[in-house]
Amino acid sequence: MSARGLLNLGLLLAVVLAGAALYFKPRQAAQESYRLVPVASDELREVVIERRATERIVLARDNGHWRMRTPVAARVDETTLQRLLDVTRLEVSTRLPAHDLTRYELDKPWARVRFGQRVLDFGMTNAVTNELYARSGADVYAIPARYAGAIPSTAAKLLAHRMFAADEVPQGFRLERFSLRHDGVRWQLEPPDPRLSQDDLVRWVDQWRLASSITTQPAEKAAAHSKIWVELKAGRSVSFSVIARTPNLVLQREDEGLDYHFPSRMESLLLTPPNAAGANQR
Repeated sequence: MSARGLLNLGLLLAVVLAGAALYFKPRQAAQESYRLVPVASDELREVVIERRATERIVLARDNGHWRMRTPVAARVDETTLQRLLDVTRLEVSTRLPAHDLTRYELDKPWARVRFGQRVLDFGMTNAVTNELYARSGADVYAIPARYAGAIPSTAAKLLAHRMFAADEVPQGFRLERFSLRHDGVRWQLEPPDPRLSQDDLVRWVDQWRLASSITTQPAEKAAAHSKIWVELKAGRSVSFSVIARTPNLVLQREDEGLDYHFPSRMESLLLTPPNAAGANQR
């Protein structure tokens, strides 16, 4: 056989051997993953949160909307709630037997959260691996440490920051010095200001509708400086009391029993007529 023939035969043999090696190579098992909560978040109806030295928090979902039931009956902040519910979607690869709970500080967990019927206990954070140890059922799981921050430290951390629910659409406002109402076609300001456009009035309404508090707290008993009445599209009205103007503006929504705290600068946007709020000073 010629040298070229031997070379071609050698190359063919190398290809066959390489193919055989790949074919017969043991397949690596896919890494197994585990879920801490066996039920999907959209199937949950109740979440109970317990932390050391804080009040017990009970959240319940009714008609697709989550609300706080204990310690106060109130709307919840969806962003904060979703951070908590992210735990139910978590899949991890590290599962440990729950033989020595003291090792993970799970004998006395700092937090316990019940998602439906599944209870999760939270223990120590490993400073080296930056993992948080959580017990679910008969096992302990190592999860990213950031999930510790998703468990609210107080009920107030979960309260809604918006003064109106998503389905509450303001149609009229009555304050001490003026009123603004939608007549079905246009917004009407009383006393009128011909310098203002509909865009100016809509902008002022949006400042109310979209205002987000620094913090929301259960209402405290305090004398009101003034009152505000807001008519909603559904035909009902809600009232607010101005509890404080400095150092923060505090508006108390009376039907909810909540105090919404805003920066003091929000007074000029929410409590003064549209022209005084800067609509003519663009």
